[in-house]
Amino acid sequence: MRNIILTGGSGFLGRHLIKQIKMSYHIRCLVRSDSPRDHDPNIEYYEIDFLNPVFNKNMFNETFAIIHILSIKSSYHPDIFKINVDFTKKFVEAALLNNVKKFIYISSETVQLPGKDNYTSSKKKAEQEVIKHSNHLILRPTVIYGQGNKSDIGLLIELVKRLPVVPVIGNGKQLIQPISVEDVIKCINSALLYDISGIHLIAGKNSLTYRDIVNLILKTLGKRRIVVHIPIAISYLIAKLFSLFKIPFLQKSQVDNLKVDKEYIVDETEKIFRLKFTEPREGIYKIIR
Repeated sequence: MRNIILTGGSGFLGRHLIKQIKMSYHIRCLVRSDSPRDHDPNIEYYEIDFLNPVFNKNMFNETFAIIHILSIKSSYHPDIFKINVDFTKKFVEAALLNNVKKFIYISSETVQLPGKDNYTSSKKKAEQEVIKHSNHLILRPTVIYGQGNKSDIGLLIELVKRLPVVPVIGNGKQLIQPISVEDVIKCINSALLYDISGIHLIAGKNSLTYRDIVNLILKTLGKRRIVVHIPIAISYLIAKLFSLFKIPFLQKSQVDNLKVDKEYIVDETEKIFRLKFTEPREGIYKIIR
C-alpha cells in the first residue's frame, strides 16, 4: 500500500477524499493538535503548526505523493497568506528535499476570473510555489457541491429550506458550472493512478444559470419562495458594508465574478482524467433528495 501525505483532511473535500481512498492508500494527515481524528489502521496523524511548520522526516518515508487541500478561504483572515502561501512554499521545499515524486494542489477557479481579493491572490501565489515541483498537478475546481457542504450551493439549499425569501444577485442569468465533490475526488484518484500533471480547470459536464439552480432546489424540495433580485449596483454597496466589518459573506470580487459567465468545455479534460463529469442538474438533484 503506497503512502500519501494529506492536508485539509478535516474539511469538506478532505473528509470525502479520505473515505474514498483510505482502502487503497496509507494516508498521513497533517493536522492541528485539536483536529478531529478517525481510528483507522490506514490513517496516520502528524501534528503540525501550520504557521511555523516543522516537518517530521518520518512522514516522508516512502511517500510517493502529497495532496495539499488546506486553505483559508476568508479574505479577511489575518493568517491567509501565511497559511495559503508561506506554508505551501515550505511544504513544496520539504517535498523536494525528501524526494516526494508528486505534488497535487487544490487551487480555485477564481484565479482565472476578474475578481480580486486576498483569497484569489493567495491562491495565485501558492500556485507559483507548487509549479517549482517538477511533477505537479494543480486542480482548479469550480464551485464544489456535495453531501455535507455548508457553503455555496449547500448554503443556498439551507436558505431555501428555512427562509421565505431567496435573494439572487443580478438577474440570475449568469452561467455557472459547479462540480460534484465525487468528481473532484475522481480527478485526484486518476492523477495518482496515471501520474497526470499540469494545471487543469475541472467543472461539471454542463453549465446552468443561478436561477436554474434556485428553481431546481425549489422544485425538488416542493417549496414556494419569493425570489428577490438584488441589482448589481446595490450588491456592491452591500459588499462594501460587509467589508467594513470584515464579514466574508459577500465581497466585491464575488460580485465582479458574477458578471462573467463561467462556462467551460470539459471534453478534453474528461479524456485526460479518464472519466465522465456529472451533469450539475443531476448531481444537485441527487444531494437534495
